[in-house]
Amino acid sequence: MSLVQSWLKFERSGYQSKSDHLPEKKRPRPFKEWFESGRKDLPNINAQFGRALLAWWDQLQPKARRTTKGTPLADIPQKEWESLRIPGKQGIYLILIGIAWWGVSLTKRNTVPESSPEWKGMVDDVQSVLGCWASQPAITNTESQKRKKGSTSEGASKRRRRK
Repeated sequence: MSLVQSWLKFERSGYQSKSDHLPEKKRPRPFKEWFESGRKDLPNINAQFGRALLAWWDQLQPKARRTTKGTPLADIPQKEWESLRIPGKQGIYLILIGIAWWGVSLTKRNTVPESSPEWKGMVDDVQSVLGCWASQPAITNTESQKRKKGSTSEGASKRRRRK
């Protein structure tokens, strides 16, 4: 399964997060430029973008995922993923956009993205993470479920009483 297919599977899983966006700490500047343009103008991606994207990705990782050997663990308890497992246009999607921008910038510098160990390593790691999420049950935010259930049953009770 490709990285994009893994991401689509996650987005379609119905998972709801407590947050609606990834943390901004260490997020590469081109994302801010892109947001300010209304996501229309592609930002200028320089040679340092890949390092900045990797630093942000590293910053986003749950503590349980870190190892002393440098290879991050993918199979960690589901609750540990909460800070990163965020759907939507402000979630893990931004990481995929960043990987795509990085790949395009490599191509513009006459480098095949797959030949960059850093780029390929990040693609593999993100795909591993998405694969791990796919193997875990897609639990949803219980608070939003309670609100939905409460409002539905309350509304149904009121309708029954009116009849």
